[in-house]
Amino acid sequence: TQKMTFSLDVQESIEDRSVEFRTYYDGKGTFDFHSLKVRRGGWIRKAAIAIGLMSLAMAVLFFLYRGISLPGALYTVLFYGAASLSLTSDLRIGFFIVLTQMLWLALVLKVPFFRKEIRHVQAYEVLMLILTSFLVISAVNIIRYHGGVENLDFVKNIVPEYYVLEMVGTAHILALLRLCVKNRSCSSWALLISAFFFGFTCILHGRDVYFAIGVSVILGFFIYYLLKSDPGMLRRAGGIRSYRGPFIAVCIMSAVLTAYFVCITVCRYRTFSSANFDMGIFCQMYEYMAKTGLPMTTSERGYLLSHFYIHFSPVFYLFLPVYMLFRSPECLLVIQSVLVFTAVIPLFLICRHYRLKPFTAMLVSFVYLVMPATQEPLFYDFHEYKFIPFFLFWFIYLYLEHKNLRAFIFLFLTLAIKEDLAIYLVVFALYRILAEKDYKRGAVVLTISLLYFAGVMAFIQSHGMGLMEGHYKMYYLSGERGVFALAKNIILAPGRFVRQVFDEENFKYIFYTLGVLAFVPLKAGDFKRLTLLLPYVAFGLMTDYAYQHDVGFQYV
Repeated sequence: TQKMTFSLDVQESIEDRSVEFRTYYDGKGTFDFHSLKVRRGGWIRKAAIAIGLMSLAMAVLFFLYRGISLPGALYTVLFYGAASLSLTSDLRIGFFIVLTQMLWLALVLKVPFFRKEIRHVQAYEVLMLILTSFLVISAVNIIRYHGGVENLDFVKNIVPEYYVLEMVGTAHILALLRLCVKNRSCSSWALLISAFFFGFTCILHGRDVYFAIGVSVILGFFIYYLLKSDPGMLRRAGGIRSYRGPFIAVCIMSAVLTAYFVCITVCRYRTFSSANFDMGIFCQMYEYMAKTGLPMTTSERGYLLSHFYIHFSPVFYLFLPVYMLFRSPECLLVIQSVLVFTAVIPLFLICRHYRLKPFTAMLVSFVYLVMPATQEPLFYDFHEYKFIPFFLFWFIYLYLEHKNLRAFIFLFLTLAIKEDLAIYLVVFALYRILAEKDYKRGAVVLTISLLYFAGVMAFIQSHGMGLMEGHYKMYYLSGERGVFALAKNIILAPGRFVRQVFDEENFKYIFYTLGVLAFVPLKAGDFKRLTLLLPYVAFGLMTDYAYQHDVGFQYV
């Protein structure tokens, strides 16, 4: 007869407080289950361990090193308290935390460098480190368990002892970083970054624009008071004088996002998630161009015709040599992602032209790279509209730098994207003439844009499908069509125009575009700058065509 005695540690976080116990009997001999005892830790044991550890902490503080600062003492006592709470249910983790604390004390109390620096740590920095650790671990748990925003089911998967251990470990790393940097703003920056990380994680898993607005407003107040309490944060960042470092950072982020979106969009295509509109059309068109030189399609209108009869986009020929080399639909997706994210380079150069500080130029560039209007349309396959930022930004930069020949090359490339791109350039020219008194060059851009638009529309009207009035049908009377009828009715019935611009469906689009920019474009000091918003209104707000005010599609 073999007798066995064993014990099991059961986590108290089991939702229904039940445990299933199974045994295996091989059929030989006699099997007898003798007894089962359940013991639960009492408050006396917990209190004794907590008091003992707090006493140990105080002893270490006042006997091992008497000169420790009050913030250092507060930090140590708080984390020993966390360790004591952990010990009440898992001794192994608790003792590991105690060992970590002892090593920490030996480091900060015996190494002269850390011993000297810890005297300068303020009480508010300790609180910042704790809050930073809390935000980081909370965000990690949302990612890890895919919960915490929509429901609380994920809480039962969190082991409190491990949660405390992660908090302590994160706080130790941050504290060491603070001591090594020897800068009080380090704690503020860590808290600022962790707040952004937590807010971004919540928004990503919440997937609701109004929830995102709420999180953003809270973050805004939080960041405002954080910067107010430590104004030196941005002052030191704004003190960067060279554009080299920020430009390299922008290029690295651009490269990373390009690689990421290339992988995602190619995988989307290879998993048969792409649609005929607008992927199949251009795959067929490029294959026709590779074989015949003509942009023909059958899938666009159900019969063979030139894509240029619908939208005049000769810029497609610019990428035909690349397509001929790789000859695959994936090539188009790669070209598109590269153009979208490398457009940040001329944007950064425009910021430099206007003498924005290097740090500010970097932030503006980062905003372009991550905003929904930049990224979301890439998930909807391939379209010529996504070429706009690259060619338009390069044109604006070269124009501002008075590099006229190259500027007008990019002017024609921008016009070649699509017939309605002339509106962007007409508005830009009007702004240069009215606000900047740039009469000569502004008039040249205005004339070229208007003539190009008139010529292309005449071509489409006579050979193709004509203007796509269907997107603006709410401004036409029966039997009317054309740009002049559209303009006439808007002038005669401005109320209808205003009603459409402020339609309920448009507000979500406004939040995703102007809202993510904190409505800064509306705060222009010079009223004439507001004319630059005309294309935004024309293409996004004044139509009831749902796709044009949806950030998930190419029109944005």
